[in-house]
Amino acid sequence: MKIAHIALALSLFIQAGDAKSADVKEPHNHPQEVFPAVHGMVLFGDEQLYASHIPMFMIPHDWQALFKVTLKHTSADALELYKTVQAPGTPQAMFTLKPKPFLLPELLEGKIKSFKASLYQGNFENKGKLLLTDIDVVVEKVLEVSHLHASNPPLASLHYFSLQVKGKSYLVHKISALNNFDQIVQVEWINDARPPVSTLTFNFPDNLLSKLKAGQYYSLDAQGSLTETSEESKAALKVVGEFYCTVGPDFFLPCE
Repeated sequence: MKIAHIALALSLFIQAGDAKSADVKEPHNHPQEVFPAVHGMVLFGDEQLYASHIPMFMIPHDWQALFKVTLKHTSADALELYKTVQAPGTPQAMFTLKPKPFLLPELLEGKIKSFKASLYQGNFENKGKLLLTDIDVVVEKVLEVSHLHASNPPLASLHYFSLQVKGKSYLVHKISALNNFDQIVQVEWINDARPPVSTLTFNFPDNLLSKLKAGQYYSLDAQGSLTETSEESKAALKVVGEFYCTVGPDFFLPCE
């Protein structure tokens, strides 16, 4: 993927003349994707695992996608190995998958159901520790797909995809514009609150300065929007911690 960073500026120039909707759901309408590539992903979760594609604003990486996945290996228990590092009940740490090259649209369309990958603790492109190779990553479900276009403006407010499993909750920032950010945080719903919808809206502008931060509390209004509050007793959501955040357009450099 590092070679891909070099070609990013040229790709952005090409994309600027090809603006479409930011929520394209039909990967087969992307004919420029004609070659396999390494599509890195962030892995997170507990008994249930999720993978978030690390995008770039260039072909063939210009898709934000979330997957529900399982791990299989011929000679090792990949899930148990993951859990020896990510112990149950501890704050989520950062893990990444470095797949062997494949066609991303085929995965998004369900034409392929799995891919081979190596598992790293940390970022495989930035001094991550290799844990296991030749893992079969099986996609149980494609949860979210958004096509990224360089000419799209940022959304008026922050949007996050919401994921919950067995007492753990995660929010994944919806990427909307070129200089946006890719962030995943662990959160806790408190005071008997529950996520009202699968995509949450926060009453802040969609930019890096407004990203969610550990220790913040948010109240939930009748319309389902969240606003920061200093009163825990009135809050519906607590941000436990951030374990992944990179900045666009190539989503390689960390947010801080």
